[in-house]
Amino acid sequence: MNAVASGPVETAFLRERMGLTEEQSNKVKEQESQMIPLGRRGETDDVARWIVNLADSESGCITGQIIGVDGGLVIS
Repeated sequence: MNAVASGPVETAFLRERMGLTEEQSNKVKEQESQMIPLGRRGETDDVARWIVNLADSESGCITGQIIGVDGGLVIS
């Protein structure tokens, strides 16, 4: 079994699920972007590519892995 561990991703989560105002949401996004070595939050396609890769039968030799898709946040 494998897993994808996503970092912050550009979605409507902060506003729709956490109930933050646009100003609050933008501040959180800015703070997160400053902590990420690539300098940006992820896009949904960044994460989706790895999910599709791990589901591909050609990736059969990969097992027991957690793939971090976070722009380097974990190592910063």
